[in-house]
Amino acid sequence: MFQRVAKLIAIFFLCLVAIDCAWCQAVSVKARILQQLTQASKQQLSTRASVVYKASPKDVEQLALDLIVYRWISKQSHMPTDVKNIDEIISAICNISTDELIKWSTSLFATHEKTMDNITLPPRNDSRVEVFSDLNLYIKTAIDYRERYPKEAVNALQNAIKICQDMNLDLCEAILLKELGDQFFYNMSRYWDASACYQRAATWIFPAYGCIASSAIVYDDWGTLNTENRKVCLCC
Repeated sequence: MFQRVAKLIAIFFLCLVAIDCAWCQAVSVKARILQQLTQASKQQLSTRASVVYKASPKDVEQLALDLIVYRWISKQSHMPTDVKNIDEIISAICNISTDELIKWSTSLFATHEKTMDNITLPPRNDSRVEVFSDLNLYIKTAIDYRERYPKEAVNALQNAIKICQDMNLDLCEAILLKELGDQFFYNMSRYWDASACYQRAATWIFPAYGCIASSAIVYDDWGTLNTENRKVCLCC
């Protein structure tokens, strides 16, 4: 009986390792693509984008969606837009991609005032349209409710993060984890939950994509949290 349980536990942990490795590999590919694009000058960007798109079109399109939503979130949060030439990178990918959802997403997650000239209709028969519409709504709800209704903000953030994980929007997940960690820490005193959010954003996602300033900000909150947690332990 003991050997059977031990074997099941071992299989479980091997599955976890395999999942983590697959996630790391996917992030590594997109992080390398982003590094190549951010290192290019504005004059070289169109050519560089064409090269990486030809090599890995799906990864580049997935990265573009991540950057579009991440840029929009960062403008409404207390975090910097920590990707060099992000506007130019998004524009370069939009110009070469055949994925209609990317162009529509720039309208849905626009960082400037919308006019009739820059409103894009969603592509037909694309199941992702509903997913990204829900993501937009959840994030707006979390931002609107973060001061007055922390529980509702947390629910909205958790739903948004789940979508980001399902759609492999890594940078979006990281910045939303920061928002969720802040809610847990500063508004609800749920230190363990806050620590888990900060840890994943600061030690995994932001560093992988070279977002050093963002990682440092989250580390700072994480350090403040650990100090506060020690105070609570001493009082107990």
